[in-house]
Amino acid sequence: MKPVPTDLRDERVELTCDSSCTLTSGVKRYYWLKDGQHFNDTESPNLFVFSCSPEDRLSQSGCWDVTYTSRRVCALVGSTVDISCTYSHPSGHTVNKTFWHNDQPRDFKDLREEHQFAGRVEYVGNKLRIKELKINDSGEYRFRIISNTTRGRYSGLPGAILTVT
Repeated sequence: MKPVPTDLRDERVELTCDSSCTLTSGVKRYYWLKDGQHFNDTESPNLFVFSCSPEDRLSQSGCWDVTYTSRRVCALVGSTVDISCTYSHPSGHTVNKTFWHNDQPRDFKDLREEHQFAGRVEYVGNKLRIKELKINDSGEYRFRIISNTTRGRYSGLPGAILTVT
């Protein structure tokens, strides 16, 4: 949602709602919320926090989402680093597996199976821990979700970028 000034003298803005959730493609109806409550009065002069949601999102069907605690992480050679995230998925999907992968967008290989990380990677819940960091560990790391449906696979993009110095 990006406010666009319509008339600076009146200090008003035009709010436009657009969803990046693919489950809502074709949605023609949106609900406006003011401080988390349904809102109809668009003439209010008071300052509030506004948000919008596609109709389907309010029904709790949800979307795929991965949010990284930090998008950029710096660490020293030889140290241990933790990269964390939270995730959500559409209702009706059961998560069968989660794992972390790196740089290669189409190479969704679990880091625990990568030879360069042998014995140095562990998962603690949604947290990736890499021990004994090396310079070549620098790169982008992504959390991957595999669900019980054929199309139920999602990687959180962009990922978290690790810089080892």
